Amino acid sequence: MPFVHITGADAWAAAKRLGRCEAPSLVKQGCIHCSGAGQVVRVADNLFRGQSGLVLLCVNIAKLTAPVVYENLDGGAELFPHVDGPIDVDAVKAVLPFEPAADGTFGHHAPHLAAWEEDGGAVVPPSVPRITGRGRGPG
Repeated sequence: MPFVHITGADAWAAAKRLGRCEAPSLVKQGCIHCSGAGQVVRVADNLFRGQSGLVLLCVNIAKLTAPVVYENLDGGAELFPHVDGPIDVDAVKAVLPFEPAADGTFGHHAPHLAAWEEDGGAVVPPSVPRITGRGRGPG
């Protein structure tokens, strides 16, 4: 299952300089929280409502050097991907702008993410604008 990580554009810029993304949760909880394409809108609406300057890191699981565990840290039944270490910049196949709608929600991204998930995360739909540069394209 392909997955994404929500982060700020500034945090992504810092990750590119370091060669790895180290979210605050990595220090606090020992993992980086991610979502499947079918989960990320709900997660964003719950945790990031109204926040701008966000991007989605589309992760190529095969290029990660850290293990991935699917679990629910809150005790629920729905499993979420967690990276038990930093996300390598080279494992990020695309970086997508992830801005909220005028009402602060992220549902308008759902159709593009569903198409991406249906093709196994192989290709980011061309209708989704990409941020280009090192570690941010197909691969």
